[in-house]
Amino acid sequence: MTGMKFIKKISILVLLAVLTMNSFELSVLAASQDSGQEHSKPSKPQGTTGEINTNPSEAEQLFSAVDNGENANDSHLKNIAATNPFISILDGFDQVWSLNQPDWRDGTALTVPGANGKVAKYGDGPTVYFDGYKNDKTKVVADKKTYANEEIRDSKTWRANIKYVEDITKNRTDEEALAAYYDDQRDKIYSMMEAYGPLANTYVDIVKPITSVVRSKEDMNVVLEEATVEDQSQGMGKWEGTKLSDALDLVHLIRFRNPSSSNPSKYFFSSPRPYRINSDGEVKEVVDENGLPVWATIGSGESKVEELPSGGKKETGERHYQQYETNVKVIPALEYVKRKAEDGRGKDGAFPSGHTSAAYLSTFGFAYATPERFAEFLTRAAQMGENRIVSGMHSPLDVIGARIQSTAMTAYAYNLTENQEVLDKAYKNAGEVFGELAASKGMSLYEYAHTVTEDYTFESAYDEQKWEDHEVNKAFYREKLTYGLPQTGIKGLDPVVPKGAEVLLETRQPYLTDKQRREVLYTTEIESGYPVIDESNGWGRIDLVTASDGYGAFLSNVTVNMDASKGRFNAHDWWRNDITGSGMLTKQGTGTLTLTGSNSYSGGTLLQGGTLEATSATAFGEDDLYVENGTVLVNVEEPLNLNGNLTMEAGSLDIAMDNDQTQLSVDGLVYLDGGDLNLDLSNYEIDKATDITLMTADKVEGKFDNVTADDYEVSVTYNNNSVVAHIKAIGTSDPVSPNPEDPESPVKPENPVDPESPIDPEDPEKPVNPEDSEDRESSVDPKDPEDSEAPKKQTSVDLMQQSVTDDGQKLPETATTHYQYLLAGFLLFLSGMFFLFIRKRIA
Repeated sequence: MTGMKFIKKISILVLLAVLTMNSFELSVLAASQDSGQEHSKPSKPQGTTGEINTNPSEAEQLFSAVDNGENANDSHLKNIAATNPFISILDGFDQVWSLNQPDWRDGTALTVPGANGKVAKYGDGPTVYFDGYKNDKTKVVADKKTYANEEIRDSKTWRANIKYVEDITKNRTDEEALAAYYDDQRDKIYSMMEAYGPLANTYVDIVKPITSVVRSKEDMNVVLEEATVEDQSQGMGKWEGTKLSDALDLVHLIRFRNPSSSNPSKYFFSSPRPYRINSDGEVKEVVDENGLPVWATIGSGESKVEELPSGGKKETGERHYQQYETNVKVIPALEYVKRKAEDGRGKDGAFPSGHTSAAYLSTFGFAYATPERFAEFLTRAAQMGENRIVSGMHSPLDVIGARIQSTAMTAYAYNLTENQEVLDKAYKNAGEVFGELAASKGMSLYEYAHTVTEDYTFESAYDEQKWEDHEVNKAFYREKLTYGLPQTGIKGLDPVVPKGAEVLLETRQPYLTDKQRREVLYTTEIESGYPVIDESNGWGRIDLVTASDGYGAFLSNVTVNMDASKGRFNAHDWWRNDITGSGMLTKQGTGTLTLTGSNSYSGGTLLQGGTLEATSATAFGEDDLYVENGTVLVNVEEPLNLNGNLTMEAGSLDIAMDNDQTQLSVDGLVYLDGGDLNLDLSNYEIDKATDITLMTADKVEGKFDNVTADDYEVSVTYNNNSVVAHIKAIGTSDPVSPNPEDPESPVKPENPVDPESPIDPEDPEKPVNPEDSEDRESSVDPKDPEDSEAPKKQTSVDLMQQSVTDDGQKLPETATTHYQYLLAGFLLFLSGMFFLFIRKRIA
């Protein structure tokens, strides 16, 4: 009977031991099964089914600038808005300020004789037609008829316009005055060549531009009794027959062979210069007690004209000037340059600014041939416009009008079939000349064009660093599109892209279609509601500098196919705008597209070829990133955020690392169906070894085919919701614990393990078949890339990280392996036997 009781007790203990082991096993198995649920592969992003309508406005289609620009060459048609499209797109000015002479406006003056008994010759200005003379000191000002009906129609805008000039001219510095003086007196092409930046000295060496206008800051506060005019293309030098002759032939075409004069518009509107306007926007000439004009005198002696060494002329001698009530302060050095009294207001139209127009016309040619400096050239033209205000010669509306008109004139020239050869040769010529120089320095043309290595070797208004901050340029240009004038019109109107405007981005975004370039213009335009700009049929609303940075929104799905073999921006471009919209981006081809903005587009991103680089945390918007092929390059200072899933079918994920922080944060699933992981540690030095969490996610499925890191050994652990890299410098060992008795002396393991030797967990000295290892860790020795095709070998790192389920979830330390379960049960059994044996002896 006693024996039976003993056997029953033994049986109970054995059963308890088995149940104990099973309880551990079941908990582990449950955790494994729960974490091992497979997720289906995410589908490719679909984006939106919406389409964007970028068709020109009805008014533009009826009388487009690119279809009717030749009218500006006709001696009769060029004079009025009804027949000259370059005046028509500026006609919103008449709603702000108006000469208010119907016969002048509708062209009646061209057929009906005026006060002088003759039909109007618009180039003489309106005073000859309405008063019979240009100006006369003996005539009572109040009796003059030309401006008797002038009318301020938008007082809010007109006053804001003159207030801007008053503030700028009151607060300008001597440095600003000198730059404005140079822009007034020098050849406009000469001024614009500064925007070549690091390419400028080469340009100067080839074409040898010259100027005779050199002054000091101190000169700006002196009333100089001379006026210099460099009007013979000094900035082009002796360009014909030089290595850049084809590139400069385009500049010459736009400036001089195209109908690009601003004079017809000036005479049509005949608006007052700001130095004739008081703070209320009114023109009040200073008169004596008899109502006769009081003229001021600058200079002395007879009028004299001298030739300048650079070409052009210098005028001296006594000059007379009308005087007005005004708070606008013209730069003293330019007082002599103002229109002389004998010509009067009729020959001095302010709107649009001629200098500004000439500047834009010059830079458009430069920018087309050398799009690597596209934004810089346009910003330099905008600075010319600002300098016209700094000098006191023009107002914001004058500058805005010049930009609108010159943009349309350039698009007209670019759209003419007969000019296509000139365009092609210019682009090719500049690319070859400057590209050869860049290659000699081991750089791409874009890189070289933005690397300042030397001072300018020529006289310039600004130094070589002036145009090198892209974001500053971009903000400046955007601001000067409107000058902050009141939005007195309707806000929130849809963007309007003029017919033919897409050609302006042709070399800046050569990999896009015409339709896509129109979409870029559409999604980067300024808001509506601004006077003059709203009535320009879209020419005033397009922002070419912002557009040069790519889409502002994906309002439909966008597919970009870049052929790197074509070079320049086909090989690599940067989209720097903050992209919104419901569309998706598909990247194809062999080129590289870099996204730098704070993007929120929600249609997803699909990579099918080439390289897609992220340099901002939200570069890929707010949905999935799906990689069919190609390379995703993560080059972000903070973690790259993906609000959707990350799916890798093939291709590679390249991560440029400069810290040990998480590199990618994925809100959804990381699904690895292949592809490679490449870690660039060139900017992050690891002395011995470290673990870095490469990415976190809601769930991780699969693994990369290959993992590499130049000059480092790397293995990867795929956990349930993270991917961790163990990185070790080649030729170093893992860190070891210090000896507690001698902290300076590390503890040597009793059985040191070769990290390259497979190990049997039961017998550390017994080799194990690598194929028996079923963990989810990848390890690649960069010294032998071919090993990536071989079965993965288990290392000491693997052993340390082996406490995971099949999908990488960590397990309780108390139930790591089956061997530990058996050992625990056996020890429990022995304890029970010992306990019963002692009791029996005592009994």
